[in-house]
Amino acid sequence: MFDPFSETPITLERARKLVPGRHGSGVNIATIHRWQRLGVHGVRLETVLIGGIRHTSREAIARFIVATTDKASPAATSLDQEETAPPVENSQASELQAEVKAK
Repeated sequence: MFDPFSETPITLERARKLVPGRHGSGVNIATIHRWQRLGVHGVRLETVLIGGIRHTSREAIARFIVATTDKASPAATSLDQEETAPPVENSQASELQAEVKAK
């Protein structure tokens, strides 16, 4: 649960428009509700109930996206990790393999 006094609460309907969907509009509201109730890869979207209406925050959505990305692919770079080295091109990889075999 996020702190509604330190983060700005937004309704789930508004939150769905912040997450890009497949067709450019936001994701379906059912997707946001599923993220809140069931979660993805063991991570649930943080929400609070204010006056009978479920709310989340931009920060909670960002934490959810980073956490689910990390769970889905642990080698992926998260916001807290340093930048990784650029990928090695095929020709460079071949040269490195040749050097290792030569030694």
